[in-house]
Amino acid sequence: MRRIATLFSIVVSALSLTTPGRKLLDAIFWDWVLQFLGPVAVFFGPYAREYGPALVFFFLGLFFAASEQDRANLYRRIKNVNIWLAGILISALVLIGLIIGYYVDQSRGKILWIQSPGAPIAFETRADHPLSVSGFNLIGRSRVDEPLRFREAWIRSLITDRRLDLLVQGVPGMPVPPDRVTLQPFGELLLQRNLVDAMTPDQELSLDAFRRQFGSFEFTLVYADGTTFKKTYSTHDVNSLIADAEAYRAKWMVNQAARPGVILNPEK
Repeated sequence: MRRIATLFSIVVSALSLTTPGRKLLDAIFWDWVLQFLGPVAVFFGPYAREYGPALVFFFLGLFFAASEQDRANLYRRIKNVNIWLAGILISALVLIGLIIGYYVDQSRGKILWIQSPGAPIAFETRADHPLSVSGFNLIGRSRVDEPLRFREAWIRSLITDRRLDLLVQGVPGMPVPPDRVTLQPFGELLLQRNLVDAMTPDQELSLDAFRRQFGSFEFTLVYADGTTFKKTYSTHDVNSLIADAEAYRAKWMVNQAARPGVILNPEK
């Protein structure tokens, strides 16, 4: 049993560092792991959400790999170890881990795309109207210490082949095409495209209508040097994003209704 737990933990740790592996984990149990780590990311940033699970499952695998006798022997050795030698070894391990983490991080692209409930789909969550879709919002943070320039970015439906060109928000004269901006080192980028006028209720896109048009889609970002980043959202992914948005809206409705200092009188 211990060997199975060790193998499971190490495999999950490795899969969580790859895009295909993430898709496989998403289909099984990964949502609850990310929900648990959501509050952690508030304090330690999105990197904790990205790489925290891999580290947790890796050390969990090491824990299961060691027998009780091994752990007891390790504890006795730690008590007798030279503190300076231990400090040097730990520092070396941390340095090696940082170097490996850096290259793994860079291999996943120059921009870290921030996850939020429903993202990259933009939802309307007004209390007086059913949940609907207004467009697409993609927020990314540069991972690199050099400026980034772009050619174009778009969302393409894998159902209708409809293409929506994304625009950059948050700059003077916004929105503007991606080729007119430069993302500064470790800066934040907001790509957006509205599908409808969100202030006109009869023009909002219902969830069913959105599924018919964008039930699966692909996001593409082309850098100025021709490098292309692509991410595909399957039908399962889209349904999961909608479910996340519905759960978020339900909590939001409860918070809107629960005003501090006001309570409901008991019925007579």
